[in-house]
Amino acid sequence: MTDVETTERNPKRFKPPWIALTFAFVLLIVLVGKGLIPLLTGQVLVPNTVGQQVADAQSKLREAGFEVSVVSLVDEWRDDWLVTDQAPNSVRRTRGDTVEVVVTPPYISLPVVTGLQPEEASRLLTEAGFDVGEPVLVHDERFAAGLVIDVDGQAGQTMQGSAVQLRVSKGPQGLPDLRGIPAEDARRILQRFGIPVNKVIGELCDDLPDNSIIRTEPATGCSMEEARSSGIVIYISRPQTGSVGD
Repeated sequence: MTDVETTERNPKRFKPPWIALTFAFVLLIVLVGKGLIPLLTGQVLVPNTVGQQVADAQSKLREAGFEVSVVSLVDEWRDDWLVTDQAPNSVRRTRGDTVEVVVTPPYISLPVVTGLQPEEASRLLTEAGFDVGEPVLVHDERFAAGLVIDVDGQAGQTMQGSAVQLRVSKGPQGLPDLRGIPAEDARRILQRFGIPVNKVIGELCDDLPDNSIIRTEPATGCSMEEARSSGIVIYISRPQTGSVGD
């Protein structure tokens, strides 16, 4: 009877489960409030690198434990270009995750290369950060064979790092059309092509300004070899007829 009485006098105490749940909930709130949950899961804040040079952005992200992928509009970017976007950004992620940084090339002025030799023009463009391709040879009445005409017909601001192509003159297909050009400008053009001016003759011409080219002998379109070997006579607009000395 003694054992039975003892058992009846000391029954097991019941512990309600809501006490443990309440304690766990309070602990969770404290951990979240202190920012400790990400630490327990190994997550850290991704640094914001927008506006920084790409080299500095890579260093900062790698020091925080992330891999870095650079996204650019051109194949080869430069370390001093700025980061314009980033994903993810300013959120917590696990160390070892990859962060993408977007690099936008700046727009800069193209070097002036018109009239230069192709080698010199290519050097200037490369130093400015452009990718220079093989030149394109085209006939041009303004430039002697072998001289640069322009860069892809471009001018002004162009994306640094972009591919550009020189247009190089093959010279005119024939004697260029000089009609309407001032006589002094025509002389300079002919001199560039190695064509001697044998004589300048003034003629009345109502539809052209004074001292403008009316026509040439040999005429426009003749072979450059013929013009170089024989020389050229140019007729210019004058108030009255007459032959003018060379």
